[in-house]
Amino acid sequence: MRAVFSGSILVAAFLATGCYDDICEEAFNGACPAAGTGGAGGSTTSSMTTTSSTTSSTATATSTTGLPMECDPLALMPGQQLDATCGLFVEPGEPAGDGTQATPYGTLAEALAANPMNKPIFVCSTGDPLNEPAILTGAERLVGGLSCADWTASPTKTAWTAPENDVPLTLSATTSAHVQSFAITSANANGFDAATRDGNDSIAIVADGATATLLQVDVVAGAGAAGGAGMDQAGQAPGRQSDAASFDGNPGSGCGMAAGLDRTYSTCPAGGTTIGGGGGLGGMASGASGFSGSPDPALGEPNGSAGAGDTGAGGWSCGGNGGNGEIGHDGPSGSTGSAGTTVATLATTGLAGQPAGDGGPGTIGQGGGGGGGRRGGATTGCTGLPGPSGGSGGAGGCGGLGGQGGGQGGASIALLSLGSMLTLSNVTLTAGAGGAGGEGGDGQLGGLGGNGANGGTFACAGGSGGLGGFGGPGGGGAGGASLGLAFAGSEPEIDDADIAVSAASTGGAGGNLNAASNGGAAGLTVKKQGF
Repeated sequence: MRAVFSGSILVAAFLATGCYDDICEEAFNGACPAAGTGGAGGSTTSSMTTTSSTTSSTATATSTTGLPMECDPLALMPGQQLDATCGLFVEPGEPAGDGTQATPYGTLAEALAANPMNKPIFVCSTGDPLNEPAILTGAERLVGGLSCADWTASPTKTAWTAPENDVPLTLSATTSAHVQSFAITSANANGFDAATRDGNDSIAIVADGATATLLQVDVVAGAGAAGGAGMDQAGQAPGRQSDAASFDGNPGSGCGMAAGLDRTYSTCPAGGTTIGGGGGLGGMASGASGFSGSPDPALGEPNGSAGAGDTGAGGWSCGGNGGNGEIGHDGPSGSTGSAGTTVATLATTGLAGQPAGDGGPGTIGQGGGGGGGRRGGATTGCTGLPGPSGGSGGAGGCGGLGGQGGGQGGASIALLSLGSMLTLSNVTLTAGAGGAGGEGGDGQLGGLGGNGANGGTFACAGGSGGLGGFGGPGGGGAGGASLGLAFAGSEPEIDDADIAVSAASTGGAGGNLNAASNGGAAGLTVKKQGF
């Protein structure tokens, strides 16, 4: 509702309360009426001339806020209307006006843009709330707590919020800003940073290199957003299950023929080269041993040892005398991603959290050893010829990729102060819940090793390749912080009793169902935190 005030009411108000320069100039053409009967300025008499060249009067008394008494809702008598010439006026949600009490602006942005003389801006509190972000950069004065019906003082503070992920009030290098009688609440945050997976913060007020006063202001931050989950490495790394021909060993040949060649695979996504050892050649009186598989992780048996060649001794066999190549060792699993911690840095955009660690890639499986070759002769069906050759071992499976670490949950911060000098009087700070930490990503399964190949008739077979190591699970992200006051530089003075924070938020579970117990830490919940 918009109210219109008559000139007679204004005159009566001036005589009752005194006046100040702007009122005199606008209402009385530069000359204030006598105020000898007292009023807000006391009982001091005043003498004036009505010429355009000379004006003298007593100064209007000011309230403790620095505003003239008739322009401070906290100093008005019950039912007393705010003077119509005190500044610019805003009734949130109303159609655009001209900033007067009769036709106030509908948004704070309009008033800030149309205020070259830096008049106080009065925002009434009994209608719609403000729903817009604002940035103050100088000596702006914002005053709430007024009835929209008649611009009298209201016990209701002016509600002020902004769309999600926006800060309702930013004080940027202000010199002497004054904010009075507002209930400032930031919306719950949503989403997270694509690169760091850090959840977005909900911040009600940011002060950056500012000098300002907050009086009779309730500050409430919404909930921080959940951190982003680390990317899962789905499925299984390359191996025999995906491409048998590239992982199975090469078979040996008959009498006097070439042995099975090495089986090499070197294009695993997680890196590494695996070799199934080649088979041994057959010979006249004895056969040659095969070649060992690689890489050997030096973790003991089985380790892809080469099959022994036929010694020529009577009764020698591949199975009884170690002629078959040994299977390769499975590749070790990747390292576990480190759990997310609450370490963060403070900036005007909020807390920049650290993501949890990524899981390491699994190691490629060891190739199997090559089978030994046999001697010639009637025993092997190679009378007068070299014996048959051994088959090669199969290549090891590829190691799985590691899961990605989860992001830190977003913070809830009522007041964020960076290098600022703030005076807080009758101010309360309430922080909501921090966002949950993001879950760590699952590590990928290792690939299956290839089968060892048979040797030529009566010759020895190669061993199968080892299983690729599983990718390590990503760490879970830490929970987001709940901070009443986050500051760097001077700490604004406010009693702990005037600050409330929420319970600690949960950290995200580690990847692969938290099997490695690498879930993130719970979020900070602190009334005041310096950075």
